[in-house]
Amino acid sequence: MQKIGSHIVYSASDLVHFMECQHLSALDRLHLEQPMEKAEDSEEAAIIQNRGFAHEAAYLEKAKAAADTFIDIAQAGKTRDQKVAATIQAMEQGIDLIYQAAFYDAPLVGYADFLVKVSTPSQLGNYSYEIIDTKLSKTTRAKFIIQLAFYADLLARVQGRAPIQVHIVLGNGNKESFHLDDYRYYYQHLKHRFFEFIQENEQ
Repeated sequence: MQKIGSHIVYSASDLVHFMECQHLSALDRLHLEQPMEKAEDSEEAAIIQNRGFAHEAAYLEKAKAAADTFIDIAQAGKTRDQKVAATIQAMEQGIDLIYQAAFYDAPLVGYADFLVKVSTPSQLGNYSYEIIDTKLSKTTRAKFIIQLAFYADLLARVQGRAPIQVHIVLGNGNKESFHLDDYRYYYQHLKHRFFEFIQENEQ
């Protein structure tokens, strides 16, 4: 959760926190009004984070080699709104591989590792995009799919249709694909419960 002016925006992590522990969501909401001191990351956490960055960078190089056109949204703008605009423009241009795609549809904000162009038609034209995320874990976890469903929700609002599949590249190099329709009901129900919870805690 992040408070910008008088508005609060929510990310995929907020939905995952709610799925794992409602008390954590309550603490996240309280932190916006009464900031609490955070513990410093341990040396082990820093090592794991760096390994995650290296895994993502390695996949980036592999994906770039297979794409005719590529854009890094992190280099296309500094502010959130600039990155969102650059993402939409890249999608409209039909760029094959979009890295660090940014989406915002109040009150939801999301940053997807990769968007890859596929041949499924959408309001963009005779193509659309699917999402690929990199995870250091060697096995897929439920929270990874919820995170991807969150990004797919935002992606659908831009291209006029949800992606058929989302994909995870695991730490062992395996790529796993998931049909969103298999998880759509659970995701929508979870999101509905999350916003009900937020509204109850604002009263």
